[in-house]
Amino acid sequence: MAHEFSPPIYVSGARDELKRLSSDLWRRGFVTGGRWEKRREFWTGEEIEVLRLNVSDSSNLSSLREIAAYLIRRSPSITSTSRPRNITFT
Repeated sequence: MAHEFSPPIYVSGARDELKRLSSDLWRRGFVTGGRWEKRREFWTGEEIEVLRLNVSDSSNLSSLREIAAYLIRRSPSITSTSRPRNITFT
């Protein structure tokens, strides 16, 4: 029996931006859905609202990393967890 490993990813930022991002990722088949959660932000220790996205297949993780890197380069308001700003991928 094989079990597919599909870890969630968490993003934080403005709700409207996150809704657009999750919709785009869903249309491309990278995620199967998501839900809002409260999580502790790594750098500040603050409890923040995040969107948990369910990765459709672990083979998509490298593509998701590339998308995140592209978004970070394209917009200074979007960043990874190594440089906290507006949208955070964890």
